[in-house]
Amino acid sequence: MKINPLFILVLLFSFTGCKNENKNNASITIPIEKGSIQPMSLSDYIDSVKYIPLETQNENLINHLTKVFFVDDKIVIVDGEEMQVLFFDRDGRYLYKINERGEGPEEYVVLHTVMVDNEKNVIVYDSMGHKLLYYTIEGKFLKAVTGISNNALIKNIINLPNGNFLCYTHDQTPEKVGEQASGLWEIDSNGAFVRSYFTYETLYPVIYNYDNSNLQTNSDGAISILDIVNQKILHLCDGNLTEYLSFHIDNDKRKEYEGLTYTENDDYNMCYSYQEKGNLIFTEWMDPEEKFYTSYSKQDGKSILISNKTFWDGKGKIPFGRKLFIDTNLIDMLLTAFSGSDILDMLETGHLQQQCREQIEKIVAGKSETEIMDMNPVLLLLYLK
Repeated sequence: MKINPLFILVLLFSFTGCKNENKNNASITIPIEKGSIQPMSLSDYIDSVKYIPLETQNENLINHLTKVFFVDDKIVIVDGEEMQVLFFDRDGRYLYKINERGEGPEEYVVLHTVMVDNEKNVIVYDSMGHKLLYYTIEGKFLKAVTGISNNALIKNIINLPNGNFLCYTHDQTPEKVGEQASGLWEIDSNGAFVRSYFTYETLYPVIYNYDNSNLQTNSDGAISILDIVNQKILHLCDGNLTEYLSFHIDNDKRKEYEGLTYTENDDYNMCYSYQEKGNLIFTEWMDPEEKFYTSYSKQDGKSILISNKTFWDGKGKIPFGRKLFIDTNLIDMLLTAFSGSDILDMLETGHLQQQCREQIEKIVAGKSETEIMDMNPVLLLLYLK
């Protein structure tokens, strides 16, 4: 079945400070045709950029960078494939790491996600062991909280300012697990159920992306939630959950695919990744034809459909790795990273913005192609205006 190319974003916005949420939401409908894909000028939104090459040693090789935290004078890197947390200084020099895999009381079976709390402790969520492990910013073990949420299946979790945790799971219904492990719910610091914000009565197939959390802290101080079942972005502030942005796909096939039977060949469109930083919201979509992206500016109301990460600044492209943007704890900065193979491709194909080319050439100066291929990722920090 041919896809109707018209995509409509229904934008429901109430953007003020977290503690002064506007309850009178205005509704705006913006039609976006895939044929009108255009590049985005990041210079309209980016104040400055910074490159940080992460030092490469045999003991700190990063296979799959999934999350980055900036804590005081340290950069905390989460490697989802190797299930380890690596620490670098702000210049990218390697310091030490947490790699405590096992079934012991101070170990994790599966490093599902990582958080940093107000005390600057690193928290590892072990989805197989159903526990939270706390480490100091120096990588020393502090404590473990076991049996969280009655050993529920938690797909995403984020720590809240009050010491509690917000949990999200998209593929469980109250019929199976009750309100305590469906949709969005809160647990306390000991892992006990506090409240449910919503549950999923009907399930739809989704593409779940472990690289990009459904839960982020935005520049308002609110928790931003990507509801991948209903294709909405929600905001949680002071216990109040509001709808901020919703997506409507013309000729959506969701009703036909009710249930968990999705395959990659189905005629089905879905938003499965996002970043909400400063005044910008980026979404990542998958359909049977291609992956594509949208950007929305809260400041000027502009919404742009982007294909193949086509970002330009001045007279050339801004470099991006295989992942458009990477989760970070800094609320007014976008972060991407590119590997050695990305660098070789960039330098070979050209079209880079001149300043970017000069920075990359400086980073790899004197290195052979093999050494470049084996490099740890280079972080690119984009500071928002």
